[in-house]
Amino acid sequence: MIGVDEDAVEAEEPQPPAAMTAEVPQRRRFSPVMLGAVAAVFILVMAAAAFMLMRSGDAEQPAKNQTPRAAAVAVPESRKVTMGPISVEGPAPDPALVARASAVQLSVTEILRSVPGIRVEARPGVDVTAFSGAIRPGVTGPELVPAGDSQALPIDDAAAGIRGIIDWIARRAGVPIRGVSVSPVALNAYAEAVTATAANDDVKAEAAIRTAVEADQNFMAAQVLARRFFAAHGKVPEAIAAAQRIVQLDPENVDASRDLARMALSLGAVGPAFEAYGKVLTKHPTDIEALTHLARYSASAGEGDRFTKALIRLNGAPKEIVAVHAPDILVATGKMENAIDQYYDIEVDVPNNPHLSLKIGRISVLRRGMPIAELELKKLESNDPAYGFHLLKAYMATTKNAREEAERELDLAAAASVPGDDFWTSAAEVFAMLGGTTEVIDALEKAAARKEPTAEYILTNPLFDYLRSDPRFRALRSALAAQQSEVRSAVAQVPL
Repeated sequence: MIGVDEDAVEAEEPQPPAAMTAEVPQRRRFSPVMLGAVAAVFILVMAAAAFMLMRSGDAEQPAKNQTPRAAAVAVPESRKVTMGPISVEGPAPDPALVARASAVQLSVTEILRSVPGIRVEARPGVDVTAFSGAIRPGVTGPELVPAGDSQALPIDDAAAGIRGIIDWIARRAGVPIRGVSVSPVALNAYAEAVTATAANDDVKAEAAIRTAVEADQNFMAAQVLARRFFAAHGKVPEAIAAAQRIVQLDPENVDASRDLARMALSLGAVGPAFEAYGKVLTKHPTDIEALTHLARYSASAGEGDRFTKALIRLNGAPKEIVAVHAPDILVATGKMENAIDQYYDIEVDVPNNPHLSLKIGRISVLRRGMPIAELELKKLESNDPAYGFHLLKAYMATTKNAREEAERELDLAAAASVPGDDFWTSAAEVFAMLGGTTEVIDALEKAAARKEPTAEYILTNPLFDYLRSDPRFRALRSALAAQQSEVRSAVAQVPL
């Protein structure tokens, strides 16, 4: 495929492009002499064992430079708990107490979800520690009485109720509950945030979340809520900061690092994403997800050496699910003609890899090789029906100039798109083949904002040549070129 001359600018109005074009041994009888020899050896072995046993008292501690073998550690089973309703006694319950009871119930439930070793269940069971209770008037104020328990808990405010119930559950479940703030300010703000979030009051929720995390940065549940809220509202720095704090609070939790990486990728924050994936690979050097993204982004930034190293680590993964292949580095720079034959060779050995089917099918449409695209579509219908099947159908719809069908298939594929894929870049190609301009640039801008691993591909793709005089496209090209250095720095921090 021909590369783009970055200095040349077409002066005329944009024109839509055409599609690219043992055997079992016998038993032996042992003679008396042989039996005697065996007995002698047995006696020697037992004597040696006795000698080592006597010496073991002198070597209780391992040598200073010795690396002890890791002992097998049993992972404790999570304790199941459930949070039932909190009622308020009296014929006309105080509305403020009713609201407080609801806030405490919601807060405790969410806090328990973020506590390691605890699993929140929807309903009581034989092996489930269940809490429910009622608020009643007390001598010094309202008090909360757990069901089946005569000892009342203070509930002067939401914070007191939350701490009282958490401590009660910890005693009954026999498991320490860590990571819960002891700050009344943080707990009251958290209760307000949870309540506001449930009521879709974003303004009140955001203010309360900020108060909670500022009052206690080590309050895990507040950081979890902050990450979720800020990510949903496009507040990237705040979402990343909360996710990074979660990883700091629980550094052994690989899932926390993975969640940070996924969220960061979805928000276009490649630096924090690969910092987190680096932590994943430190604990799991052959993690498929982390290596896949590392390979994709390395290829997009022209980092061939890192691409190759990631690909080599993926050699041990099942070939049917591996999403990156050696020719991807060629496609990243627009060299599809060189890549397609190599993809065919790989498919001979791995005929049912959905990622490979999508790559071959897509390139076949661009090269007008529809019979091959039809074969790959049939495979995708069974092995990737949610994403690849619909995306390839969108490409194929362009050959009939069926815009509505293509848009419908893109919408279906978008629902299954995940951070780190190239959905919006593919959508731009579909719209380009349909003769669009605004839709193409809209899709490419979304690809750039998401920092899809396709910057070099977009810059060298002849399908987009007809847009080179468009001001938005020229600005987009500059942004993509700048992203290259950002991606290089991001992947460079991953140890390989």
